[in-house]
Amino acid sequence: MNTEKLDQVVEELKAIVGEENVITDPALLYCYSADASINQHMPDVVVRPGKTEEVSEVLKLANRERIPVHPRGGGTSLSGSVVPYGGGIVVDMTRMNKIIDIRPADLWCIVEAGVIHADLERELAKYGLFYPPDPASSESATIGGTIATNAGGLRGVKYGTTRDWVLGLEVVLPTGDVINVGTKTLKTSSGYQLCRLFVGSEGTLGIITKAVLKLLPIPKARVRVMGVFDSVVDAARAVSQIFMAGITPGLLEFVDKNAQKAINSWLNLGLPETEAILIIDLEGSTEEEPLKLAPYLERVLKENGAIEARYTSDPEEMNKLYLARAKAYPAMFRLGKPTVLVEDITVPVRSFQKRSRKSTK
Repeated sequence: MNTEKLDQVVEELKAIVGEENVITDPALLYCYSADASINQHMPDVVVRPGKTEEVSEVLKLANRERIPVHPRGGGTSLSGSVVPYGGGIVVDMTRMNKIIDIRPADLWCIVEAGVIHADLERELAKYGLFYPPDPASSESATIGGTIATNAGGLRGVKYGTTRDWVLGLEVVLPTGDVINVGTKTLKTSSGYQLCRLFVGSEGTLGIITKAVLKLLPIPKARVRVMGVFDSVVDAARAVSQIFMAGITPGLLEFVDKNAQKAINSWLNLGLPETEAILIIDLEGSTEEEPLKLAPYLERVLKENGAIEARYTSDPEEMNKLYLARAKAYPAMFRLGKPTVLVEDITVPVRSFQKRSRKSTK
């Protein structure tokens, strides 16, 4: 964008959202040039709308002037999905951070796109509810960003990805038109499933401004199990056998030796530094349910090569095991290596053993 055109666009943006919500300072623009990946490119301008109408006017302007637009939430993406490769306008959605409504009896809530995931979880907990998608970047990731990327998170093994938990959306299209898709009911079978189309679209179809999210009651009890393995192959085989044993874990995470060392070096969690550990959650609707299942899971792990298996319901110990996975990526980054490359690969459970063997070569 040439200087004359940029100056004109900046003035129009200021008229839409207020001068204090338009960023042109190169030092501040630099903060918007990257996400949590290795990718980077400077935007021409950043705008911070506070309501849907402002998002609409920004997109009308960008559409008229043929300027690239890059919606941005918390900037925690590991894939470069919010990096403004074409320059243009970054639309920072974090000012739109209101939790609009929570309906415990209907098991849904309405939130703006800029609500931080962890803030929503804390508010829902007051009602005994939770929102199942659980990205490791929960303290920074926005709901709009997790919807745009169809985030899964640590609870994905049981609860699936974000697409399964979004009932409805308010979206501003590239033309500036505002549409509402989806429903506020837990079941719908009429019409096209446009809501599911926007989930995972990464801002290519429009900017998500509000969402209706499906909720669940918080499980009454949870036990966290750790299986320790001296073989990556044995750990991978155990994953398949957990499901074959009829166990549906609320969380199932694989942490290899390199990640264990990095986490211990940073957080001093005292993890066993072995070829692999599995971290598994068992949930129940009564206090007794996961405690009864835990010894059975321990036996399954040991039958498949675990040299140690133990479980805990102590909150402090459970949090340590949770951090072992949730902080793996930043822990690896702290090692000072030139580059940490992140790949998020999905394979059938039956293929996990073979893929794990190849990943160590």
